[in-house]
Amino acid sequence: MENEIFRVGNDTARVYRCNTAVVGSGAAGFNAADRLWKLGQHDILLITENRIGGTSRNTGSDKQTYYKLTLSGGDPDSVREMAQTLYEGRCVDGDIALCEAALSTQCFLKLVELGVPFPRNRYGEYIGYKTDHDPRRRATSVGPYTSKQMTECLERAVQNDGVPVLDKMQVIRVLSENDTVCGLLCLNAAAQDDAERTAVLEGHGLMVLRFSNHEVSSNFEGVCAVIEKAVRERCPDREL
Repeated sequence: MENEIFRVGNDTARVYRCNTAVVGSGAAGFNAADRLWKLGQHDILLITENRIGGTSRNTGSDKQTYYKLTLSGGDPDSVREMAQTLYEGRCVDGDIALCEAALSTQCFLKLVELGVPFPRNRYGEYIGYKTDHDPRRRATSVGPYTSKQMTECLERAVQNDGVPVLDKMQVIRVLSENDTVCGLLCLNAAAQDDAERTAVLEGHGLMVLRFSNHEVSSNFEGVCAVIEKAVRERCPDREL
């Protein structure tokens, strides 16, 4: 991934160049980034408005349900039958329903390997239960915060991969050329917040120095040197 500073008048922007940009830090976004990385595409970037926000991480119910092919008991099941059940719900096209059914077991077992504690019986079967209008035992759950645990496990996988994450970036426009998507225009919400906070603090006669977590962890002595230099320049008569 390459990046550079781009300036037009008083406006400044940072331009990132990558093969693939994934938008969103919910379960789907993290899973997409992790899958791309595992398939060998490492020139990727994950963009999110709020890494710890979103529906996947911050909603719950009495029992959130994960839906997949039946993996326990003697009930017969098939990809075709599950796709038909999804299609008959009248909320998904048939081809998408078929893809969902075909990949449901693979995606489920990936979550298991990442640490989501879906229930199983003493024989090792991942037990399920019936939901409304479902003829098979395809549903499973780890409780009211199933999607939260899924998201956290997938996020750890992305962090272990080393996928770059741009947090506090709000996508405001999809850029295209000749009917082909070529980029994203994002608003750096963190920069706006920092600028506003800095203006308030400086209005009270305070000096603001900002360092990223990466700068502090990787170059602590350099950060301290910058702070010391600033203090000496601001208070030349004071002993340190």
